This record gives sequence, structure tokens and C-alpha cells, in this order.
Amino acid sequence: MQDLKELKVSNMLILGAGLTVFAIHLIFNLQGSWAFLLSAALYGVLYFAARLVTKKKLGMADVWFGFFQGLCLGLQPVNLLLCVLVEVLGGLALAGFKNQHKKIPFIPFMSFALLITFILNFILKTL
Repeated sequence: MQDLKELKVSNMLILGAGLTVFAIHLIFNLQGSWAFLLSAALYGVLYFAARLVTKKKLGMADVWFGFFQGLCLGLQPVNLLLCVLVEVLGGLALAGFKNQHKKIPFIPFMSFALLITFILNFILKTL
């Protein structure tokens, strides 16, 4: 909501959420925690590279949220592809309706993509 209203997100909020998710991994999946840290680093690097390629059109909060996505989704390439596909399509759809010179909040699309990825993973695992 903060990104929609102010076009910025508190890095402390994302850090707190990330530390919470990592603590859950440590408690319930100690041996596999390293994979989620590696995933967080890969997602973060991906979004940081996108930030550089787009000449800083992505904010640092988007990069930090990418780390958070990696902590949540793990090292599954399908998850990464699905997440990126949903958020990019959503962002492009909104950009088509808005003025090209206006900033668009991207974390809502990233959050929605994360939720869709969780739901699809759940459905596929229960089949």
C-alpha cells in the first residue's frame, strides 16, 4: 500500500519481513536454509541488474523485495520465471494505461506475482 500511495517502501519493512522468513527457515528447515539464502542472493542480483539496465527505473526497495522473493521461493527456476513473468506483464499492462513519463509502483506487482506463485505451487503439489 505504501508503494501505491507514496512510490516508496521502507527498507526496514522489507528487512524485517526477510529476517522473519529466514528465521522460519532456520527453525523448520535448518539444513535447507542455505538454499534460500542463495536464492535470495540470485533474485537480488537479478533485480539489481534490471535496475542498472533500466537506468534506475527500479528502486532499491524493488531490489530488496527481490531478495525477499528469493527467501520465500527458493532455488526453483520455474518459480523465478513465473514470478518475473507475472510482475512484468502486470507492470507493462499498467504502463500501457499510464503516461510513459510517470513512475509506476512495482512492488505491488512483485507481491501479486509472489502470491500467484505460492498458489500455483500449492495447487501443483496437491494434484
